[in-house]
Amino acid sequence: HSAEQAMHTLMFDASGNLLVQDLLLAHSKNVTDPHRYSLMFLQKHIISTNSGDASGLMNVARNPYASHVLFTLLDVLPAKAHMELCKLVKPHVELLTVHLNGRFVVEKLVASSADIREVLVRCFAKLAKEKGTQPVSYTHLRAHETPEHLVCRLLLEKKKKKKK
Repeated sequence: HSAEQAMHTLMFDASGNLLVQDLLLAHSKNVTDPHRYSLMFLQKHIISTNSGDASGLMNVARNPYASHVLFTLLDVLPAKAHMELCKLVKPHVELLTVHLNGRFVVEKLVASSADIREVLVRCFAKLAKEKGTQPVSYTHLRAHETPEHLVCRLLLEKKKKKKK
């Protein structure tokens, strides 16, 4: 039991979380059944911290150190367990999106869960209705342009020039 407590304590520590991440990665490569190990870790140290409810998971997702352990775990979890985790997170997506560390967990889950994407769309639609929309200038849009958007815009402009 004290080993489990130590693992839980390490997850929330600035240096300890790095050890836990390394342990998860090592076990995902070296144990006979890495998926079983990652499932066990998820159940013991993240979900079951509070009798199987999602509050333990939310504490991990919001913590600046433990959230990194959760990211690593998400990389090594089997698909079925990943989906179970998404189901646990779904009711809390709106709260997590406004939290500094929680939003990164949501971002990580968005790609694999239509349910999480659906919740986000509803949250942002509600926010847009409440706040309304405002026109923004082209200069403002360009100020927030990512390198990927820049490449797309330049390619489209080049394509338009060729058509003329």
